[in-house]
Order: sequence, then C-alpha cells, then structure tokens
Amino acid sequence: MVEQGCVHELFAKLINEWSVGDPSGESAIQSASPAFIERADSVSEEFTFDAYFHTGPVDGWSWKALEFSEAFQGAFTVYLPDKWADVRIHRTTANVLEGDKIRQSIFILDKASWVQTLPSFLEEFEVESFAHYCLLPPAFDQWIFTTRDKTREVDWLYAIYSAGDWLFVTKADANTPSLLFDQLTSILNSNPWFGWIQEAKKQAATASGDEVLAEQ
Repeated sequence: MVEQGCVHELFAKLINEWSVGDPSGESAIQSASPAFIERADSVSEEFTFDAYFHTGPVDGWSWKALEFSEAFQGAFTVYLPDKWADVRIHRTTANVLEGDKIRQSIFILDKASWVQTLPSFLEEFEVESFAHYCLLPPAFDQWIFTTRDKTREVDWLYAIYSAGDWLFVTKADANTPSLLFDQLTSILNSNPWFGWIQEAKKQAATASGDEVLAEQ
C-alpha cells in the first residue's frame, strides 16, 4: 500500500522530468494512495486504473468528436456518458454538461505555458493518484492525476493528453463514488489526438517501407 506523500513525490519527479523533455518511458506507470482507493470503492490490492478501460461498446457510453476550428483542423475524440449530452465550445475551450451542471472543462494549451504553472500546482496541491500512458513515442502521452479538496469533500481530476508542443487538458470534479467512476472512465478512455496518432503511425509505416525498398 503506497503512502499518500510517496504518491505525490513520485508524480512530481516523473512529470517534472517529462515537462523538460525527458520521456517517462514507454511502459505505463501508476500509483494511488489508500485514501483515494477507498473513495474509488476498490480494494487496494486490486486497484488499477486499467480496470476503467472499455475494450468494446458499452451501453450508455459513446465517442464524441469535438472541433476547435479556430486552433486546429480536425476533430478531437473524447469518451463520454450519453447523459453528458451537451458540449459547448468557445475557441480553444469547452464545457461538457449534464443538464445545467458542468461535468468537465476542456482546454487546448501550448505545453510551454502549461509547464510554467506546474511548480505552483505541485506546491499548492497534493496528488493522491496518477497514471501515465505512452500512446505513441515520443510525442503522444496521457497523464491522469487527482487531488482532494478536503473542505468540500471533492476529488479533482486532471487529464493531460500531449502532442508535442500542444496539450489537450481536461479538468473535472467528483463528489460521489458513482461520479468518480464516470469521470475516471471518461478521461482514461478519451483519446483526443486519435486522428493525429493514426496519421503519425501511417507516416512511420510508409517511411519504414521506403527504407526497406532502398536497402533492396
């Protein structure tokens, strides 16, 4: 069982290294404090963020394409429960709503500007859980991390999806186990840069094929 302070220290070390261009490795890494695991309604020995991944269609969930045409050409792919039906986009930000309640806030940011805010964030907040997945090295990564507002008894969730110099950032909150489950499911399954990743894979495959032909 990992102590809460150890989770924060490990996260701070890894994300600081990543923020200056030192890759965190191609293998996934994750950690969670006992307090977070208990709120996630999970037995600590069995807890893993991987359990929130959907490997096929699930009733009540669907992919949604978001377009921020003032910043990028192409659609960003997010995974949302159907009850969060309303997404309002303004330039490079968006709000995901369930009725009149904001469930997620989304931002497209340049990485350099976001990195400047990292030291103050790590000093002000204590990270209770995190996961890092390398989607396609070296540019595409996924970071998930959470903090706790003990006064309001709310978990804050953050998802950082990187694509080189750009970040797709999701910020959300949860004050019940069921909402925490929905938020984790959403941010872990979302893949905003999916289209760009597929194109990068095609280009890499084409380049590899060209190299093989050149060697023959």
